[in-house]
Amino acid sequence: MDNTIAGKAVQSRKDRGAGPLAALIIFALSMRRLFRFARMRRLHARGYVILTDRYPQAVVPGPMDGPGLVARQPGHGLVKQLTRLEQTIYDWMAGFRPDLVLRLNVDLATALARKPDHRPETLRQKVADVPNLSFNGAPVVDLDATLPMETVLATAQAHIAAVLAAYR
Repeated sequence: MDNTIAGKAVQSRKDRGAGPLAALIIFALSMRRLFRFARMRRLHARGYVILTDRYPQAVVPGPMDGPGLVARQPGHGLVKQLTRLEQTIYDWMAGFRPDLVLRLNVDLATALARKPDHRPETLRQKVADVPNLSFNGAPVVDLDATLPMETVLATAQAHIAAVLAAYR
């Protein structure tokens, strides 16, 4: 099943994009993300502090929490419409600036060592894409993932504590 989904994801990023069925599935996953995001926004409006390891962005399409339908020239009318709608949805979600982004920067060698089950070309692209994520101008703390875990964790905790203190 995972290989099938991964294959469809790769197909969706080619020039002609996904076929109608694959596009509907990818779009359904984006709708699920939209509903979760809307729920998070409602909770935040009620005063809840939201901490998450994922946040939608619209700058880098694909597997970095961005739109999944990213074909340059979708071949099917339905796919064209879904692609435009999905981009609009991600633009809207990304318009809400998070209070803090902890950006985990890692070199390719470290990423490959920590994620041996991932394809090297996929990790290479992710490592290259991370610095391009802006999160609508949110404050970004760059964490060096090659440092010892205790150091990275302590730095992250200090920044999170500062944001939580601002909410009190």
